[in-house]
Amino acid sequence: MFILYLDESGTVKNPGEEYFVIGGCAVFERQPYFLSNDLDAIASRYFPDSSESIEFHAGPILQHRERPWKNVPKATRQSILEDVYELIASTRTPGLTLFAAAISKTKAARANEDPVELAFQHVCQRFDLFLANMAPDWGEQRGLIVMDRTHEEERLQPLVRSWRAAGTPFGRLRHIAEVPLFTDSTATRLLQLADFTAYAVSRRYERCDTTYLDQIIHKFHADETGCIHGLVHYCLQHQTCHCPACMSRRISGHG
Repeated sequence: MFILYLDESGTVKNPGEEYFVIGGCAVFERQPYFLSNDLDAIASRYFPDSSESIEFHAGPILQHRERPWKNVPKATRQSILEDVYELIASTRTPGLTLFAAAISKTKAARANEDPVELAFQHVCQRFDLFLANMAPDWGEQRGLIVMDRTHEEERLQPLVRSWRAAGTPFGRLRHIAEVPLFTDSTATRLLQLADFTAYAVSRRYERCDTTYLDQIIHKFHADETGCIHGLVHYCLQHQTCHCPACMSRRISGHG
């Protein structure tokens, strides 16, 4: 079984943001223990006296407005970000594979679509495709989705139940075993990795800052043609967009 940990970046109601992002990491069932230990080690390295209470969230680390980041020097905070992104980048595939959808709220509004539902649908469908493609080498696999707690919980759970039974515009979800499970990021380090993934994608599309996404772009699910299926960029200019997701689709002939 593979477990997909997801988090959100951005909000639908904020008029100052163009994109709503859902993103995270899919890991094989034996991997969370080791990745959690790796993140614990990073926390212990920088906060030896309080490592268990440290949560890694990319935005607060950069903004340094909240404790414990408020009084941490910029160089130290940058080193922590680099260590976490390096952990994501270096963990073997398919032990860890990334998925995300960046939804332009402008395009969604013109199409009368809900950004949250659309982002979640794209990520679920790409995760289901990934699971289907695992069969030749890994045997038949099922997936489970774990998400950070959100006010959308009551809406998202029935959606997966419906997509498993009736399908999405792209087909039925045939490999996701259960409705999403919701928990707090304090309970699992893997949701903190999901936060870093979503943040890197949001930073790329919201601020045109490729720094973090460039480090981990090779971890998104892709096929043998180089088409990046794990990263979805839903925008008005997808035919001329030069981001990795849009470019890879055009070059590989997927649209």
